[in-house]
Amino acid sequence: MPARQESCCFTGHRPAKLPWGYNERDPRCVRLKERIADAVLLAYQEGYRHFLCGMAQGCDLYFCEAVLALRERYPVIAAYAGHLNDRHLPELLVGAAGSLREQGIAAVIAGNGGDKQLLRRVIRENNWENILLLDAQSERRQRTLYGLADILYYGDDRRCDAPYTPLLLRMMQNEKPILTVTHSPFNDAQRAGCAVPAGQVTQRGVEEALLSFTMMNGEKRAALGRRAGEALRTTHAPEQVARDYRGALLRLWV
Repeated sequence: MPARQESCCFTGHRPAKLPWGYNERDPRCVRLKERIADAVLLAYQEGYRHFLCGMAQGCDLYFCEAVLALRERYPVIAAYAGHLNDRHLPELLVGAAGSLREQGIAAVIAGNGGDKQLLRRVIRENNWENILLLDAQSERRQRTLYGLADILYYGDDRRCDAPYTPLLLRMMQNEKPILTVTHSPFNDAQRAGCAVPAGQVTQRGVEEALLSFTMMNGEKRAALGRRAGEALRTTHAPEQVARDYRGALLRLWV
């Protein structure tokens, strides 16, 4: 995603300058609204997530209606930014989001790695327009991406005995719910109370976790996010992490 490609602004004529005036049932107006909706969807697929207009009567409101319709179509956006390889299981998120596109779930995945071409081919062959695959992003742009998402995705195919997982800790800084699909008994997000855990490390497990998240109200989603921030200031604070790592190293030494 090129730099600054985050916001899409729109302006257009007011009814007095349009051939059909205020008659929005005019076939020409209907066709224009369809073209605006197509343009909004294309902008969304290219990575734009902030849509701005002046809210004037006429074309500005046509644009606003198209954006609201798109948001209603995809009310839940899951995001992952990191390596695209077998370890992090990005294929499970792609398959789950593709399967649940009619349920209004979209996914944004940013990264590079050995699985990227396969993921791109699967998305293209299935015409999954609700999945956006981006190149690797800077740390600043990763934060922007996560800020626009409703839930973050963390997959790990390892059985890790480390007391903390750096990638999960970085995700928790965004104070968003985290869908976790992992074999590891050390799940930082689950310990912090901000996880939406998949019951099994499969596409079906991810689908069920996403569907359970769609059933949560806004208050419960926000509470999950707040727990991530609270954990980073207490049980997952840098000083505590350092002490736990020191203890783990001493046990290994002994």
